[in-house]
Amino acid sequence: MPSGPSEMSEFNNAEQSIRAVAEDQPRVTTAATTKRKDVLKIKLIRDSINYFLSKAIPGLMGLFSVMVFVRLVGNAEYGRYSVLFAIVTACTAGLSGWLPQGILRYFSMSDTKLGTARFNSATLLGSILSILVGTVVLGIAFCVERQPRWDSLLGVLLLAGGMLYGVFLIELQAMLHSRSVVYLEALRTISSFVLPVCVIFLVGRKTANVLLVGALAGYVLPLLVAHGKKQFRRTILHGSLRRPCTTEIRVLKTIWTYGWPVGVWSMCLTSQSAIDRYFIQRYAGSGNAGSYAALYDVIVRSFSLLCFPLVMSSNSLVMERWNNGDRKGAVSLIRSSLKYQIVISLLFFLALSLLTKQVSGLILGSKSELNSSLVMPLALGGFLWQISYLVHKPLELMCLTKRMLTGMMIALALSIAGNFTLIPVYGYPAAAYVSIAAPLIYLLAAACLTPWKEFRREASIAAVPHR
Repeated sequence: MPSGPSEMSEFNNAEQSIRAVAEDQPRVTTAATTKRKDVLKIKLIRDSINYFLSKAIPGLMGLFSVMVFVRLVGNAEYGRYSVLFAIVTACTAGLSGWLPQGILRYFSMSDTKLGTARFNSATLLGSILSILVGTVVLGIAFCVERQPRWDSLLGVLLLAGGMLYGVFLIELQAMLHSRSVVYLEALRTISSFVLPVCVIFLVGRKTANVLLVGALAGYVLPLLVAHGKKQFRRTILHGSLRRPCTTEIRVLKTIWTYGWPVGVWSMCLTSQSAIDRYFIQRYAGSGNAGSYAALYDVIVRSFSLLCFPLVMSSNSLVMERWNNGDRKGAVSLIRSSLKYQIVISLLFFLALSLLTKQVSGLILGSKSELNSSLVMPLALGGFLWQISYLVHKPLELMCLTKRMLTGMMIALALSIAGNFTLIPVYGYPAAAYVSIAAPLIYLLAAACLTPWKEFRREASIAAVPHR
């Protein structure tokens, strides 16, 4: 675990204070510990339900929009859109992912009014810097690739909107405002579907650019509504960019130190879906890339819809418990989330195994027979990635994010090599089987890189009684 006064901000020092307080205070009774665990599990389930709704409406709209967009613009245009959107998403995660993860890790430590103001100022500064750097990097990449002018402009705007929306949403999650996340995610998904459909029917343009405009509107509209209502005064939307002082620079440095490996990790993760589509498009054409992308989006989004609410809920609660000294409670929440996720996934696998052809037909229509064999491999890959969010949690809690990044880079290298080697030989269905191998390798790497002995020692700290 990172240590040393020169490398740790006041938030890291707060963790040391928590540890000292925990050792000086009397241990809580078994009955109190049991009661606290029950309360945490109830909170986990309640927030998971809210986050399920935050995923259910976008998830269902996402599944519906994939089927509608494929039929409205065709497989080739949807394939072009999916590749561009995946590239922008990967770039967004790589250049700004450090900030949301750092916010989630350290937000609960800024419990004073002055601390919150400085934290918001630091995160707003980080957001602006990320947007500026991201705009330059993505713009240069599009110029090198000679992308059309409108594609490049929409891609850059989409990156900026996605960065700002992602930071805002993660702050709400860190504040445990799960209901607000539900509302804004529903607004985002509905607007990103309705606008492209209206443009297609009113203007008649059936291109990938129309879908990109819809995705951009989905990021901008919720931010405008939230800013207009002024409901979230502790977030960056109502923060001010103060003149950075030493404390705020240290806050941002702490978030950066923790978050940059996670940001690159997120970029590598989102690049998995861009890599397979890129190689399919290159070796098998945009039509097959569109068919694969539609099937992948529906299957993996379905797993995200069912399982990721548990991950979102446990993320906020685990970090909050860990930061406040209740290490055993945090570990208990991880175990409970993992058990619930496995049960949900097994039920989903059973349903898919019985309805494989029907699911493929619903998504792709007449081209479903060739692609029905990809349903279960894609489902297994989606399940393994969802499990990995909880398996690597000890590395997050111990701030060993560089080890997470090491494991993800191994998985990414496997994904690139596998798709590059196998798709030209066995066709684009090979990408579905590579999508199983990549998360499996990451799980093994994360388990091997976790210092379990040290983690068990850190997790042995019981709840800290309130003074």
